[in-house]
Amino acid sequence: MLRLIFKVIKVIQSNDSPKRLAWGFAYGGLLGLVPGFTIYHIVLFIGVYLFSVNIGMTLLSYAFFKVVTVFISRYTHIIGYKLLVDYVGLKAFWTSLYNVPIIPWTKFNNTVVLGGIILSFCLFIPNYFIMMQLIKLYRKNMRDKLKEKIDKFKVVKILKGSKLVKLYGSYAKVRDTIKFRK
Repeated sequence: MLRLIFKVIKVIQSNDSPKRLAWGFAYGGLLGLVPGFTIYHIVLFIGVYLFSVNIGMTLLSYAFFKVVTVFISRYTHIIGYKLLVDYVGLKAFWTSLYNVPIIPWTKFNNTVVLGGIILSFCLFIPNYFIMMQLIKLYRKNMRDKLKEKIDKFKVVKILKGSKLVKLYGSYAKVRDTIKFRK
């Protein structure tokens, strides 16, 4: 759990734009709130690479929302059940959708999956704006303070002074220079 917190801090500390990080978080919500692994997930994972979102934040929020899904599956079941069973007027729509060749692979006919899909799309934009504001607040108020506190640890001082870290730092500069030349 502690490692996950450090990864979140590392992603937020990165120089990536708050928009890319927030879109990555929102995209992870789309992926994580739907249980299982279906063609829906495959299409969205492809979208992660097509759109300019932070992949690290997407994977972290995916893991976060997968944990949340365990606790809210009762509610996503209710949403899915209402749409699939209670609203009789939608029965013809679901039947025709199920007859489309690839759509059944999304497993939308499962009440928990359909509820998760609906919930994830309803929370997509709010997740983006909430995370955008949190990242901006963090970077404005806490980024430098946290860096100063971390730099005071003896282990960090020892690691920063080691030859291996300095060697890696020079390697990273050369690697970044080569990337920008392409």
